[in-house]
Amino acid sequence: MYLGRLLGASGRIDESETILRESVRTLKHVGDRGHLCEAQRFLSQILVSRGKVDEAERLALQAMETVGPEDQLSVWTTRMALGVVRAAQGRDAEAEQLLAESVEAFADNGMRYAELQALEQLTRFLRERGRDGEARRQDERAHALAPSIAA
Repeated sequence: MYLGRLLGASGRIDESETILRESVRTLKHVGDRGHLCEAQRFLSQILVSRGKVDEAERLALQAMETVGPEDQLSVWTTRMALGVVRAAQGRDAEAEQLLAESVEAFADNGMRYAELQALEQLTRFLRERGRDGEARRQDERAHALAPSIAA
C-alpha cells in the first residue's frame, strides 16, 4: 500500500494504481480493515487523477464504510478522499466542507503529517477554482507546520 502511494507521489500513476488494486485485494482477503480503508482511499485518489471518478467515488465510500469509528486518523483521511472525489465531480460545496473539516480535525488532534496532506488537497481545490488568495493562506499554514518541506 505504501509503495503504491509512493509511486503515485512520484508520478508513476499506472504502477501506483496496479499496486494499490493488489493491496485492496490482499487486505480484503486477510481481513485487515485498518489498512484496507487507507488502501481504498489512496486508490480512490489515484483514480481521480486518472479521470476514473465513478470508480473513485465507489472506493471512497467503501473506505468510509470500512474504517472503524475509533480510528480517527482514517475517519478523516477517508473523508478527505471523498472530498477529492466530490471536487472532481464538481460538487464544490461538499468538497470544500469535507476538505476543510479534515484539515481542522487533523489540526485539533495534533496529526501534523495528515494535516499537511489535507492542506495540500484543500490548497489544490482552491487554486483550481481561481481562489488564489485563499490558497496562499493555506500554503502559508503548511509552511508554518513544515518550513523545510512545504513550498
